[in-house]
Amino acid sequence: VQLGRIDFNSTVDWATANTFTANAIDDIFFNGGGGLNATGGGNIVLNAGDDIRMFNTSTGINTNGGDVTLNAFQEVALRGGAGINANGGDIIINNQTGGFYGFANSLNTTGTGTITLNQFKDNIENPPGTVSTIQNAIDALNNTGTGLNTINVKSGTYNENVVIDHDHLALIGKPGDPLVPGAAADAPL
Repeated sequence: VQLGRIDFNSTVDWATANTFTANAIDDIFFNGGGGLNATGGGNIVLNAGDDIRMFNTSTGINTNGGDVTLNAFQEVALRGGAGINANGGDIIINNQTGGFYGFANSLNTTGTGTITLNQFKDNIENPPGTVSTIQNAIDALNNTGTGLNTINVKSGTYNENVVIDHDHLALIGKPGDPLVPGAAADAPL
């Protein structure tokens, strides 16, 4: 499926192991009861030429062990609701020029599932003033298993205190390593 903008206002369910792929030239939005539910363990791949946003959805994105990959040219914003639950599958979020914003525990997996976030901007467009920080990305992770979680951070200056309270977390600076105010020049990130 490839459309200009895709709105999920109700839930799409399927019980096979097939992969569901949606390609939008513009945005992919989840509203109200909108969501994707892969009960048969299928994978979910969403590609957006702009943003992927979830607004207070009752379903969110669920797989029964399948992987979830979100590719957005701009940003991925989970603004409330059920979030993403891969139930042992991997979650990968790639933003080419935007940031990630998620509420606490909005990215969930178990077992050997992994969560990978590519955090490439320190703010997002809507609502104005909402800040997508390194701490926000850490807080969004909820992996109760043993899989490695990775947050890739774009180079830049981040004026924040970061508390890492997760096991199995790698925080990796991209080329041009981020500047940590007050840290020695040779201090590890």
